[in-house]
Amino acid sequence: MDNKNYKPFFLVTIIITLLIVAMQLYWNFEMFASNKSQYVFKVEKAFEDAIETYYFELGKSDVLTILDTDFTNKNDSLSGVQFLNKNPLKEMSTFFKKNSNTESIDFREIIDSSQTENNFLLVTGKSAMDDNVLAELKFNNITVTQTRDSIDFKLLRKITDSIFLKEKIKSIYNVLHYKKDTIFGSDIVLTNKTGLIEYSSTSNYIPNLQNLELEFNNTEKQAFFKSLTGIILSLILSLGILFSIYYLIKTINKQKQLSKIKDDFISNITHEFKTPIATVSAAIEALGSFNVIQDKEKTNTYLTISNQQLKKLDVMVEKLLETSALDENNVKLNKHVVDIVPLIEKLLTKYELITNTKEFKLNTNVSSLKLKVDSFYFSSAISNLLDNAEKYGGRKIEIKITQNVNSTNISIRDNGNSLNQTDSSYIFDKFSRKATGNNHDAAGSGIGLYFSKKVVEKHGGTITLKVMEDFTEFIITI
Repeated sequence: MDNKNYKPFFLVTIIITLLIVAMQLYWNFEMFASNKSQYVFKVEKAFEDAIETYYFELGKSDVLTILDTDFTNKNDSLSGVQFLNKNPLKEMSTFFKKNSNTESIDFREIIDSSQTENNFLLVTGKSAMDDNVLAELKFNNITVTQTRDSIDFKLLRKITDSIFLKEKIKSIYNVLHYKKDTIFGSDIVLTNKTGLIEYSSTSNYIPNLQNLELEFNNTEKQAFFKSLTGIILSLILSLGILFSIYYLIKTINKQKQLSKIKDDFISNITHEFKTPIATVSAAIEALGSFNVIQDKEKTNTYLTISNQQLKKLDVMVEKLLETSALDENNVKLNKHVVDIVPLIEKLLTKYELITNTKEFKLNTNVSSLKLKVDSFYFSSAISNLLDNAEKYGGRKIEIKITQNVNSTNISIRDNGNSLNQTDSSYIFDKFSRKATGNNHDAAGSGIGLYFSKKVVEKHGGTITLKVMEDFTEFIITI
C-alpha cells in the first residue's frame, strides 16, 4: 500500500475514532443526567414520606374522637384504644389546652345537650384516626382535629434523617415553612445556597395556605458516584479503542518503514553484487577476447582482480547467511578466553592500511584485557563498527577500552556528525542505512550494525549509540 492509499485510510480511521469517543461522551453525559434526575426524584419522594410520617405522628396527639356512649367493655380487639372517660369534659379541655395555645374551650356546644357527661367516651391517639376501630365500636362519634400553625422542625428533621439514611441519601438540606407565600419558620443548615435544588412539597397533609420547601445539595456528586462504574467501563473501552487505533497505525507505519528498508536493501545489495560481478565479467572477457592470456603479467592482474572481487562477493553472501543464522538462533558461539587488546590493535592496523584519509587511535587504561568471547564473531562485530566509522564518520576515529568493576566498555568514536538522535531509534534495525535509495557514495548492505548488535547481545552485552554535536559514539558494554 503506497502513501496515496494510506491517506484515506488514516482519515477514515480518525473520523471513526472521533465518532466512537463522541458517542461514549454523549452516553456518559446522558447516563449522568439520568442518574441525577433519579437521585432528585428519590430525595423528593423521601421528603414527601417524611412529611406524611411527621403529620401522622402529630395526629396521635392532635386528634380526639368523642363517642356518645359510656362503653366500658374493652375486648381484646380494642386493646390498643386509649380511653378518656373519668371526667370527659375536663379531659377534653386539658387535651386541647395541652396541644394548643387555647386557654379554654367549651365543648358542650359540640355535644348534644340531651346527653350527660357520663355518657361520653373519648378516644385519642392513633385509634382516634382509625376508621376500623371506630366502626367496631358501632356508635356515633365526633372527631375533633386541631391544626397547628408552626412546624416542629426537630421532629421533622429526625424523621427525614431516618428516611434519608434508609434510602442511602447523603444530601444536606434546609427546610422552609411558608404561610401565604411568606416564610413562617425555617430549619437552615446550608447557608450557601449556590447550586441548591429547591423542591416544594405537594403533600395533602399540609394545611391550606401553608407549604414546606426542601433545599438540598450533592446531586452532581451522588449522580457521579452512581455513574462511576459506567464511566470507568466507558473510559476503558475508549482507551482500548484509541490504543487499538494507535497500534494499528504504528504497525502500518512500521510496515511502510520495513517496505522502504527492503527496497533500499535490494537496491543497495544489487549494486554491491553487480560491482564485483561486472568486474569479474570484464576480466574474463578480456582474457578471452584480447589474447591477453599470452601476456602473463596482464593475465595475473586480471586474475588477481577477479579473485579479489569474488572474495568480496563471498564475504557479502557470508554476512547475509550469518545474519539469517543469527535471526534463527542457529549460531553457536565458540567462546574462549581472548585478550581483546591485541585483537583490536590488529583490526586498527588493517584499517590504517586500507585508508590514508582517516586517523585511528587506541585509548585504553589496560595493556591486557581478557574476555571469554567467540573471537571470530566478536572481532566481526568490532570490525563492522570500525567499517561504519570509516565510511560515514569523521576524520578522527578512536577506540577506547575501559575496564570497570563489573563490566568492560569498548567505544568507537569519530568526530563526524552524520547521525542524529532520531537515527538511534532505528540504526540497529535490520537493513537500515542512513543513506537510502540509490545513493551509493558510501556503499553498504544495511546489516553491519544489526549484525554487531546481535553478536554483542549473544555475548550477554549491550550496544548503544551516543550522538553529540561534535562526535558520534558506539558503546559496547560487556
